[in-house]
Amino acid sequence: MRLPGALGSRFAVEGELPVQGAESDLLLVREHGGEAGRYVVKIYRRGYSADREVWEMLPRLSSRNVVRVLETGHADGRDYEILEYLPEGSLRGLARARRVDPTAAVAQLAEGLKALHDAGIVHRDLKPENVLVRGSELVITDFGLSRVLEQSVVFASSSRTLAYAAPESLSGQVSPARDWWSLGMIARELITGRRPFDGLSETVVVDHLATRAIENDDVQDPHLRLLCQGLLTRDPRRRWGYAQIAEWLRGGTPAVQEEAAEPYVPPQAPPAPARLPADVDAAADAYRAEGRAALWEQQEGKRKAGRNAARVRAVLWSLAFLALWSAGSFAVSAMAGQAQPGETAGVGGVQRASAVPLGLMLLVGAGAWLVSAAVELALAQQQGADYLAGGPWAALAKGGRVLSGGLSKTSQAVSNTARRTGARGCGVALLAAMIPVLMLLVLVSILSSLAWLLWLLLVAVATVGHALGGGMRSHRWREANSARRREVIEG
Repeated sequence: MRLPGALGSRFAVEGELPVQGAESDLLLVREHGGEAGRYVVKIYRRGYSADREVWEMLPRLSSRNVVRVLETGHADGRDYEILEYLPEGSLRGLARARRVDPTAAVAQLAEGLKALHDAGIVHRDLKPENVLVRGSELVITDFGLSRVLEQSVVFASSSRTLAYAAPESLSGQVSPARDWWSLGMIARELITGRRPFDGLSETVVVDHLATRAIENDDVQDPHLRLLCQGLLTRDPRRRWGYAQIAEWLRGGTPAVQEEAAEPYVPPQAPPAPARLPADVDAAADAYRAEGRAALWEQQEGKRKAGRNAARVRAVLWSLAFLALWSAGSFAVSAMAGQAQPGETAGVGGVQRASAVPLGLMLLVGAGAWLVSAAVELALAQQQGADYLAGGPWAALAKGGRVLSGGLSKTSQAVSNTARRTGARGCGVALLAAMIPVLMLLVLVSILSSLAWLLWLLLVAVATVGHALGGGMRSHRWREANSARRREVIEG
């Protein structure tokens, strides 16, 4: 990855961050000439763009529990954001190590969500991976799916991480209550040490969210159980918000709507095919489609990331053509230039020239190589990491195996015939085989006066054939890539 031109003069790239988003790439950069000026640059991929309304609201965020977005902009056809660099990891790592106080985590994340909601921003994708660590503070980050609210409830695309998604998100409903549900799932995970819906299929999770309450009987502490019940209330109008959490943190007991918490029981084998309600079924299909699209974008990102290496392979592979045309030119010149200057030689009455235009042949060979290199570079740019996956020598190796197998079978047949007939050796057969070879040598000697013209014709024909072959390779790759895309997108 390279920085857009507007940023390249200000920062030097140290590397890509190991966690990449579905719609953007994250680069760790350092200011030119700076010792401590390290930042994260989020570059949106082509076809994606940041929400301008969210960008307008970011300066209003002053909470220490929300990541600092230092700059936003657009350069080289892509949106970008410059964020503070927090190298201490995420809440996911802390939760895995069981080094988190659930009460303290809820208090800090509630402050961050309040700041977002006060600015009119709903995060929509709150999860442990999107909570970073700054010393003893938890910091909410990644506003790629955030939406600015112009009213209390809106409907938008159902993009979200399913395990932490609120039930109303299945229908695309967006409100601050969505983030409080996600906070409740995070709190429950920190308390119990188990990820939500761990081990369940996507269809089962959607069915559970659409039809059932979350069971919290496994939370032993009554005060923590009350928190989970309040945040995981299915009705977003009665779900706890910042006011109830603040009261709970002070030791109070805010009211919780009573819900029938029906635990999920896996179906017995053989499972009957579940049929979801039409709206839930459509939401599940939409979520799967989003996941498949994100998977394809990830695969395409890896393929495109291999373009630089592919260009190097293209140049190295095309050098074989330069070597071939140069060696052939010298060979033709040596074959036709045996006579001294001013002399002629001939075979069968056909005269052979004493001077062969070596410079012209080398010039044509270099031009043919440039054409071949351009063809290979175009293929490398198009195919990225897929370029020369089997190697340019695959066809040669296959032909060599076929030729080697044919010669081996011929030798074996001759040996079997000799053993069967008692014949000693193959002298007569070898002499008979030499006759065509001698005739070929005489023909080459006769045509030596035209050898350089024939060689130039061969170079031209081979170069045109290489260009046409490149077009066919490009067409076959596009068809194969389209087939792979259909497999991923259509599941």
